[in-house]
Amino acid sequence: MPKYEFELVEEYFLEGEHRYRLKVKGTNLIVNVAADTLEEAASKAAGILEHSGAAEFIKLNRVEAKQGDKTS
Repeated sequence: MPKYEFELVEEYFLEGEHRYRLKVKGTNLIVNVAADTLEEAASKAAGILEHSGAAEFIKLNRVEAKQGDKTS
């Protein structure tokens, strides 16, 4: 599973669940998960990105962004 860098957007409790909103650094993608710890939340968020196909989208956009930097 690829490594992701997440920013903590929000941590809260809802109906007895500890929930986290994590933003993938360098994107506008936010993943909302229930977890006991921040580390567990990051792991779950990475799994969601892999399962949804968003990981490929992130990878493609980062490559395009790097290529754009070279042409500037």
